[in-house]
Amino acid sequence: MMRHRGVMLFLLCLPVLLVACAPRYVADPLPAWNACLAGCARDDETGRLIRRGCLQGCEMALATFPFAESVYAGRQPCEAALGRFDVEGLLRTLDARCMQEGTQVHRRRGCRDGVRLFYGNMVPEMCVGDADVNVSTKPPVALANDGAASADGAEAEVVTQGEQAPVAPEGVRADAPEGD
Repeated sequence: MMRHRGVMLFLLCLPVLLVACAPRYVADPLPAWNACLAGCARDDETGRLIRRGCLQGCEMALATFPFAESVYAGRQPCEAALGRFDVEGLLRTLDARCMQEGTQVHRRRGCRDGVRLFYGNMVPEMCVGDADVNVSTKPPVALANDGAASADGAEAEVVTQGEQAPVAPEGVRADAPEGD
């Protein structure tokens, strides 16, 4: 009888142990973040005008990333969740936020472009083992003075958070001219 109880307890605990030891997957926003930063680094006339708003849109998209706290038992469920996600619904909401928070036409457009750059790069490759990534809703790269140029006209300092944080692409400047 006692031996039976031990075997039964082991069999009841086995699924819990297997699930706890199984690899878990998360959706890593870093590829979308890097693509967003690269898209904001356009060095044509329009790119320079919308840059600040674009970076703001990237940060807004990362802050609203819906999979930041989600953990999946395998790669397929993670990819399925990304595939089922209603990107258009979230884009409508974030577009409205960009229009409300933007004070200038170019900043509004840049914000909308940044949001679209981020969510346009949600691909199945975002699903990685959770040991490989530290998912955070804080941007891994931020402008030290909120994107505003300093009083002496110097560029904003790029601040990274964490050991594996990406560096802002070459050509992204906080003191880019803004138009109306």
